[in-house]
Amino acid sequence: MTDCASIDLKHHFLIAMPGLEDETFARSVVYMCEHSPRGAMGLIINKPADISMRHLFDKVDLPLRREDLMQNPVSHGGPVQTERGFVLHDPLRMDKPQEDGGSIYASTLTVPGGLEMTTSRDVLEALSNGSGPRRVLVTLGYASWGEGQLESEIDALSAALRQSRQTQRRSATISARKSVAQQNEINHLNAIVAAQRQRLADFESGQVMIELGRQLQQLSTSHDDLASTAQRVWQLEKTIRAAHAECERLAGERDALAVHARCPLIHGFQF
Repeated sequence: MTDCASIDLKHHFLIAMPGLEDETFARSVVYMCEHSPRGAMGLIINKPADISMRHLFDKVDLPLRREDLMQNPVSHGGPVQTERGFVLHDPLRMDKPQEDGGSIYASTLTVPGGLEMTTSRDVLEALSNGSGPRRVLVTLGYASWGEGQLESEIDALSAALRQSRQTQRRSATISARKSVAQQNEINHLNAIVAAQRQRLADFESGQVMIELGRQLQQLSTSHDDLASTAQRVWQLEKTIRAAHAECERLAGERDALAVHARCPLIHGFQF
């Protein structure tokens, strides 16, 4: 939490955050006239109303004899008491402030270190006579905050900003990781493309054809070796079959001799 008790915003500007959507305070700049533990008060200074200083003086039945102020716009000072006028001007002091009470106007709030804000008609009368403060901003209405309200809003804004920064840091970390992963993927794809290009270059230079010829020669040699081996196997099988037939013939002769030896009649009569 922000220690708002130590913050004095008098004679400071409050600038609306870009995302503020409030109709009154969106894009506003507020000059702070009062800030104390009891509350705060200020004037929006950058939202002109659809009325000029000349028309305003006409409405209050006063002539305006300050040519430098004729076409100056009156501003929307805030959402409170919009029917009342508030005059922000350079400080004007009595010759003897201690004796005369300080301000030359009947109802003036002096902003320490800054300007003055007057709400009494006498400042308009002075301008009507061609005198009065050199620099003047007239507003209709003002902005105010109750006890602790502005401090709470500042605390909430500070917390939101911290959260936003943390989210941005996390997003940046995630984005960095994604960028590294994407870069690695790009490097991998580049390596594949480079390899394909090298293969294409080798093909165009004849290296691939030479390699294919070498592989075909190896396959042809292997085929010849296989054919020669198959021929030898066929000859061996033929020899084995012939030997097997010879073995069967010899076995038949052996059996015939054995039968002849057991039967003497087969030898014929002896005379």
